[in-house]
Amino acid sequence: MLRIASQQEPETMSPLSSEQYIDTDLSMLWASYLFLWSDKNELVPDLATQVPTQANGGISADGKTITYHLRSNVVWHDGAPFTAKDVVFTWHAILNPRNLTGTKSVTS
Repeated sequence: MLRIASQQEPETMSPLSSEQYIDTDLSMLWASYLFLWSDKNELVPDLATQVPTQANGGISADGKTITYHLRSNVVWHDGAPFTAKDVVFTWHAILNPRNLTGTKSVTS
């Protein structure tokens, strides 16, 4: 059994639609992300295999294209495979102005 004490109550199981730290903190126990942050404040691959940079070809010279390489053999809780379609779906959900998300940043 795991017990977690917090000053906040979770409002959702989706860290994408919450503004509370507790929801994100709890998601770290059951979810995965493309990247996590290390204790040195650096991105560390989780579902991705590497952090895209211009040096490794993951970011184009003009900075307008980013390529993510995903870990293979990752499955959802129901056994369905995790694919690039899942990443695109989540990206569209975050940027959709009709969806309330905890944070979004768009630059042009």
